[in-house]
Amino acid sequence: MVIQTHDLCKYYGDESNLVKALDKVNLSVDKGELIGIIGKSGSGKSTLLNMLGALDHPTGGSIVIGGEDISKMNDEQLTKMRRSKIGFIFQNYNLIPVLNVYENIVLPIQLDGKKPNNKYIDTILDALEISHKKNSLPSSMSGGQQQRVAIARALANKPEIVLADEPTGNLDEAMGAEVVDMLKFMNKEFDQTIIVVTHDQEVASQMKRVIRVVDGRVQ
Repeated sequence: MVIQTHDLCKYYGDESNLVKALDKVNLSVDKGELIGIIGKSGSGKSTLLNMLGALDHPTGGSIVIGGEDISKMNDEQLTKMRRSKIGFIFQNYNLIPVLNVYENIVLPIQLDGKKPNNKYIDTILDALEISHKKNSLPSSMSGGQQQRVAIARALANKPEIVLADEPTGNLDEAMGAEVVDMLKFMNKEFDQTIIVVTHDQEVASQMKRVIRVVDGRVQ
């Protein structure tokens, strides 16, 4: 078991105006799964992803990642855990404009005081078909290419888990399909656990398992 939550809750506000973004969510994820989390805007799916990625603290319940209960960790411990075990892919790519492709990919590894595995990174770049863009700046690339760089960055430190938040949201249909194909390929090629949050039923249907979130609860 790579991820397990027990009665996971995230509440906002007080008793008179309580919002239950997540309400007693119980979820188990095995190694190597390719999962889609789908739900309407405001359903709690992005909140769930943030919790699984240790980007926010729960109100109640527990989250166990790799055998460690992260709900009991402080901010420093969470940061260390995220860098070592989790890769993130964001809708807006979050690339640094003044850094080239290679520099964007290895930056998180360097921030953790480690040396990049250039052979492995070259393998990822080849698989994503962006080796020829290694020294290019993000501004010279298409949206689909930038999203591939974001995928490469998420995979570069060989995380156990990759979390993608609406990875096709800013792309046209053709580019979005390419990104989904790449996620499926990386899941198969590198046996990484990949969880994709999306509002797109077509994207979700291509995952091996689909989790639906409605009003803060998993169905």
